[in-house]
Amino acid sequence: MTPRPAQRELLLACALAAAVVAVFGLSLWAPFIYDDRVYVLDNPEVVGPWRGWAHWIRAPLFDHGEYEPLVSLIHRGLFSAFGASVAAFRLSNLVLHVAAVLSFFALARALLASSAYAFAAAALFAL
Repeated sequence: MTPRPAQRELLLACALAAAVVAVFGLSLWAPFIYDDRVYVLDNPEVVGPWRGWAHWIRAPLFDHGEYEPLVSLIHRGLFSAFGASVAAFRLSNLVLHVAAVLSFFALARALLASSAYAFAAAALFAL
């Protein structure tokens, strides 16, 4: 018995999520590397005192002009809740990546002629 289209798309979405977890799940136990220290542990916007919402809306992230307030707020929330736990940061990134892949799959499914093409596009995006 072949699955109905809705069941097939759910299976494809689960396969995408499983592929992301299989490929990137091992990073949950990896230490902070490369720019993680700069963006999280050494970043006063993440580990320093709260400066208020106006500061987060108007000020750049660093002196060299990067503006990523949502990323900084997520890092600040994670640091406030879990401290310097690498697993918390990695798990949040994994969950956000799965959500982005599934959103891309839904968009590709709406734009492309078949769920197979949408799956292939989302798999390329995911991995």
